[in-house]
This record gives sequence, C-alpha cells and structure tokens, in this order.
Amino acid sequence: MRSQPPPSPVLIALGIVTLCLVAQSSGVDFPGGMLGSSGVVLVLLGLMIFLHPGRDGVFPGVGRGSIAIATILSVHDTGGRGGINPRVRCELFVRRVGGESYVASTFFHVASSGPFSLAALRPGAMVAVRCRPGSVSRVRIARGLSPLHAQWALDRIRLAEGEVECERLDVVREGRETRALVLSCRPTGDIVGDYPWMVLGLRVYREDGDWFLAEVRVAVPLPVIPRLSAGTELVAFYRREEEADIAVILPIPTAGVGIRLYA
Repeated sequence: MRSQPPPSPVLIALGIVTLCLVAQSSGVDFPGGMLGSSGVVLVLLGLMIFLHPGRDGVFPGVGRGSIAIATILSVHDTGGRGGINPRVRCELFVRRVGGESYVASTFFHVASSGPFSLAALRPGAMVAVRCRPGSVSRVRIARGLSPLHAQWALDRIRLAEGEVECERLDVVREGRETRALVLSCRPTGDIVGDYPWMVLGLRVYREDGDWFLAEVRVAVPLPVIPRLSAGTELVAFYRREEEADIAVILPIPTAGVGIRLYA
C-alpha cells in the first residue's frame, strides 16, 4: 500500500479562508472585523507552513537545524511526482551528535541521476540530514551541505560512540594518503554498539611503490564486512615516521555530500 504525502498547506489555507468568509457572512463577528479575520487566517497559515513538510522533506521549522548522519533503511514510492521525478518516502536511522539515535522518515523527490538519485538513495547508504532539536519527526535530507560539515558530524558521532579513536583521525589529518590491499579480515569477538571489531591484515603501499605489512583494528558496520575480503583495495593513511599508525576508509555507500567512514 502506497503512503500518501501530507495535504498541501495551500489547500488547507484556502479551506480556512472559505470557512472564515462563510462564518462572517453568517453573522459571526471576529475581533476587529474583517481585519481580525484576516489576522486569524494569516496566523493559521503561518503555523501550517511552519509545521508542514514541504517539497523534498524540507521543513521550514527545521530551518538550519542541527546536522546528523542517517543510514537509509528503506525507500517507498508514494505515487506522487515533482515534474518527472517520483516522490518517495525514506525511512532513516538517524544518529545525532550527542549520542541520540532514532528512526524517522522524510519525503524526497528523487532524480534520475546524480548524488540524490534513486540509485544513490538505496538502503544501507549513509546520508547527511538536518533535524529539529527536541523533535524526532522533523528530519530532512541535507542537500547543499558542505562535505566538511557532514564529515565533522560523522566523526563526532563515531568518536562519542567509541567506533573510532581520536588518534586514528589524527593519522588521517597528518598522514599520507595511499592504498592498501586487504590480506585478511578476522573478528575479535568485541562489539561496540552494533558494530563488531575486526582486525584487518593489510599490505600498505609507500609512495615509491614499495610496501609493508600492517594490522589495524576497526569497528565495521555489518553491511561492510563482506566487502573486506582478501584482495579488496582500500584507501589508507600512514605516518611516514611511524608506519604502525594506519587508518583506512571503509567502503560504505553514501548519498549526497561526500562523507568518508574512517577507521
């Protein structure tokens, strides 16, 4: 069964205007006469626009709300259209800076191609969102957000949850970017949140084409584990003066702005 998008605030406002006019013509007096009835209509219209999820799940009430990171759980066609673009409802698992997490949904017009296409907004993909503090129902996908801000939010969330260490992010900032070949991936038996800790055996390539062996302990989302089989190539970072300090980028799909899952 297809879910239907909420009714348009314009249609609701027209209904309220009609009711006010009918009521006044029937002898119902508003404080201040016609000016008072107009004020009532404007106030109600403003409240509805503020509370109504607009196009692409944009809530004016969210405005420039706090940035969070969400994992897409499911995408459902509502049957609506925005031009040639279908309108879908995305179910999201939202994680906010500060540790709060919850399931929410938002409406979105998907394009045929690009970072917010239906192919990109697939279950399992990570996406940056904005949410209204104190309300789990007001979430929208953050289009036009700076990748720097989205990455900051993701790193803060993962640091707070213990999924990545601050020293590992220092390696990313200060180290050299290179490539690493996965030689092995074995579980440690430890779990943080929903993520199992794994030990990756890596062959890390230096700038001159030479390589060295290293191991790195990482918290891995479950959908990523099958992608870490022997032979997988990852983006890695290492310190030239201390090659034991390794960080990698886990291969998890993302939508919209480019965020990276450092581990």
